[in-house]
Amino acid sequence: MTIELRKYDSTWKQQFECEKQKILTAAGNWIIAVEHIGSISIPNMRAKPTIDIAIGVTSLSLADQHLLNLFGKWNYLYLQKLEAHIPERRYLQKLDAEGRHLFHLHILLHDDELWKNHLRFRNHLISHPEEAKAYAAVTTQHP
Repeated sequence: MTIELRKYDSTWKQQFECEKQKILTAAGNWIIAVEHIGSISIPNMRAKPTIDIAIGVTSLSLADQHLLNLFGKWNYLYLQKLEAHIPERRYLQKLDAEGRHLFHLHILLHDDELWKNHLRFRNHLISHPEEAKAYAAVTTQHP
């Protein structure tokens, strides 16, 4: 499998904002927060052109009842098998017609450690551009 890395694209933030509004409009009753995470949330970082979205909820059981079906209607595929590795996360992905990843949804308990770690990591790289550059160099090396 080949992973495509691209130069930072300012439209990624706009795509996130559009999907965020769609999510909040349809499911805001069950959601506390929606955050842009992952490499493309870091300005000027080379990254896979996949938008990672963290969705903070008060209860994963409520997410199971209300959000999974809703996102399924929007062509998100729920990968329940990944809960064997990270049981405190619900993970969904949306692919385009060619099978390329467009969006990854990470449904997490708001203010849980996993939620906090995603935001800390993102915020640290945004506020430390040299470390972000070093991180990008390490993650783009090929064995």
